[in-house]
Amino acid sequence: MEVNDKRLIEDFLPIREISRESAREKSIRQGHISTLHLWWARRPLVACRAAVYASLVPAPKEKNGRGPKSAFIQRLCKYPSDPSVIKEAIKHIYSAHAERLSKELGKEVTAKDIEEGRAEKPKILDMFAGGGSIPLEALRLGCDAYAIELNPVAHIIELATLVYPQKYGKKLVDEVEKWGRWVIEKAKEELGDLYKPIPDPKGYGKLTPVAYLWT
Repeated sequence: MEVNDKRLIEDFLPIREISRESAREKSIRQGHISTLHLWWARRPLVACRAAVYASLVPAPKEKNGRGPKSAFIQRLCKYPSDPSVIKEAIKHIYSAHAERLSKELGKEVTAKDIEEGRAEKPKILDMFAGGGSIPLEALRLGCDAYAIELNPVAHIIELATLVYPQKYGKKLVDEVEKWGRWVIEKAKEELGDLYKPIPDPKGYGKLTPVAYLWT
């Protein structure tokens, strides 16, 4: 390996643009992974994606190479993600990793070798994984992800985020929907009379209360 193996994250990142997109992502309340279970240390997915990508690709050799890299990272760090940009990012990561492996092993390793399983993928370890945002983005970017967490609640969140969807696939989705509806119907049977619809203050029909504040 070369002594100077400077990564992109050590050189620069378009922080302002990443922060702006992270703030927009944090405002999303439906369909986002953060709604799976409340966790106080949720990290924006786009920021984690930027950190993972920039840790695995080399810094530009010339300063005028920052512009194209900045533009690409801004396209990469969007929510929801663009599959075509994700594929391009994986190519960048595998190419950089192949070059690194070639130097370490003393033989040629290509990005195609990594893609087809003939060479190992980059490994990402998060020792304080929390809600699992960093390992999730590492998986999205084609890496082998490892997550460590001592808190049992966070560990369950990580399993539901990183392991179960890959292990059970659509069957899990169907089961969650089935039993979710069952819980809702049972709750309505026992508690429905306590949560009768109320008039919408804006005049759009009726609203179903979800909680009462007892003062």
